[in-house]
Amino acid sequence: MKAIKWSIAAVLAVSMYGPIHTAKAADANSTNVVNEQSISSTDDLIFQMDYTEMNVGDKVPVQIYAKGPDGSSERVPLAQADMVIEKPYLLQKQADGTIKALAVGETKVTVRSGSASKTLSVSISADKYIDKAVIISGTMYLPVQSVFKSLGASVQANTATKTFSIRLGDLPIQLQLGSDIAMVNGNKVKMNGKVQTVDGVAVFPSTLLKTALGAVLDFTGPYETMNIYFGKAELFAHTKNTFNILKKQSQGDLAKLIGKTYWFNQFDSGYKFQKATIVDILVNDDNEFAISFQLSSGKVVNTYYMAYDQVTSVLGTKEYFFTSDPTKIYKWSNAIWAKIKAGTISTGMTKQQVELSWGTPINKSSLSGSGIKVETWQYRNYNYVTFTNGVVSMIYTN
Repeated sequence: MKAIKWSIAAVLAVSMYGPIHTAKAADANSTNVVNEQSISSTDDLIFQMDYTEMNVGDKVPVQIYAKGPDGSSERVPLAQADMVIEKPYLLQKQADGTIKALAVGETKVTVRSGSASKTLSVSISADKYIDKAVIISGTMYLPVQSVFKSLGASVQANTATKTFSIRLGDLPIQLQLGSDIAMVNGNKVKMNGKVQTVDGVAVFPSTLLKTALGAVLDFTGPYETMNIYFGKAELFAHTKNTFNILKKQSQGDLAKLIGKTYWFNQFDSGYKFQKATIVDILVNDDNEFAISFQLSSGKVVNTYYMAYDQVTSVLGTKEYFFTSDPTKIYKWSNAIWAKIKAGTISTGMTKQQVELSWGTPINKSSLSGSGIKVETWQYRNYNYVTFTNGVVSMIYTN
């Protein structure tokens, strides 16, 4: 099984759940770098925003032009404009002439000038994920505080009555721990589960967002994720298991390496011949992999990140790693092993001992005659070792 060609971050942000809207700055020298939906105009009034699909935290420039007393079009500063934001908990005028996105949702923005009135629709998506969701009996439950605050609501918790008083604009919502009844605008709404506490976080059934607020819920069970749509506005939630699920999918067959034991050789001279057990295969956002080893001392060390196929190639290369304890494979004296572990060589050592100490040479040459074979190995930095009949007879170091 090959690893999937997605990074965990990319999967969460785009591949599986749809793009998160990215702000596009307008060209300062042109008023035409806007989409058609972000301009509303007549001869008497022009109202435009550089873009109307925003992320929480975005600040979008606004241009308003109205007909002046002499009939010419004059720019109206935002601070002086007669502007009405349908849901002021989602958008807010700024002193610098921009409108800032505060929370997730959709709202209309209307500008008036005399008898003229122009309206734009704005959608705001989340700039971060809701990450403390849980799955209970097949239903995704969402954290009360973070979800409703992401929507721009105020949330007050009463520990004595175990209630949450929520106000989203003019809409009051009340939830109570242990109850499957929500009070929405004074009306009882039956939920498909009770509000409860999981890992210290109060959660509620996500279906309440559909029944109370008209949200569209897109649940992806295998990944324990949910996209929550309010029109074009989007909020994304996942459980604490989501990253592990995606990580295992990315790992593919590499996950089978976890628990296997190796001994370092030349891969890292700092841990040469030390026993190491693979405890994890790490995955980065570029879908590259690192091997996480635990040494006998308990210390955990990680390799550099590499391509999927390179992991097994590195582990299968004897120059880098042994699959058995080399000191038990080769019955050499303690003095020889001390030199090999120190990375030194001496006359009288064999080619195998030199290779374990210095590694594979970059070049080899040999001559034979009269029953004598002379072989020379070249290493980096112009270091040379000469063998006579397989035994070190001369060493040259630069």
